[in-house]
Amino acid sequence: MITLEQLALLLLNIISQVLNCIPSPHKRGQMLALAQRHLRPRGLLFLMIPRSCMENSTYYSFDTLTFCLANIGMTVVETKLSPKVAFFCAQRESTDLKCS
Repeated sequence: MITLEQLALLLLNIISQVLNCIPSPHKRGQMLALAQRHLRPRGLLFLMIPRSCMENSTYYSFDTLTFCLANIGMTVVETKLSPKVAFFCAQRESTDLKCS
C-alpha cells in the first residue's frame, strides 16, 4: 500500500536562481539535501544558477556543485551553459543520504 508521504514525493523539483541567494555554503548544501528528499527515487532536480555566480565565486564551481550533488545521492545527467545561466539536471539515485 502506498502511503500519503510516498504520494507527495515529486518526479521533478526545480530550483531557479535561488541557490545563489543562500548566504553560506553549508546552508546551500542543506537546501540541496532538502530538495533531494522531496524527490522520488530516479526523480529529477533541475537547477538554474547565474553563470557569473559559478565563474566568479571561490565557493561555487561546476566541480563543487557536482560533488555536493553526488554526496546527497544525485547524479548530474546533463548540463548546459547559456551566456548568462548555468543549467544542471540531476537524478536522484537512492533514498539514503551519504552525509547530512
